[in-house]
Amino acid sequence: MPTNCHESGATPLLLCPSCGKQQAHGQHMCRDCGSPLTPFAHSDPVMGVLSRGFAVQQATTNPRKLIVVVGMWLCLLPMCLLGLGWFICGIVILFSPDRVLGLVLTPVGVVLICIATTILWRTTSSYVRQQRGSGTRKE
Repeated sequence: MPTNCHESGATPLLLCPSCGKQQAHGQHMCRDCGSPLTPFAHSDPVMGVLSRGFAVQQATTNPRKLIVVVGMWLCLLPMCLLGLGWFICGIVILFSPDRVLGLVLTPVGVVLICIATTILWRTTSSYVRQQRGSGTRKE
């Protein structure tokens, strides 16, 4: 008498750990939310990029713990400061005889600042919104 689905020949039910929807056997990524389902999803070069992208997207839009927000700040604050430094250097160099470097550094600095501040704003505001929402439900 078989004691589990592997001995009986039945395929086990595969559910996505993120969205909870049923997945087809052999899937490595969730069709609905993009969450990695198997260890292979992390080791394959293409699926590994998708897995890391899913993790960053989850951390940005749905941070559940304060440590995630602090980690995002620790990772992206240096990028923001680097962009600010490049922007200031680019502006200073624009008024010197060698303007070409200033024309490169200024927009690159602006792009770095925009990317870092946008991600930090989204992460922090999502966490604060979640905490306010969970605080009102507990009362």
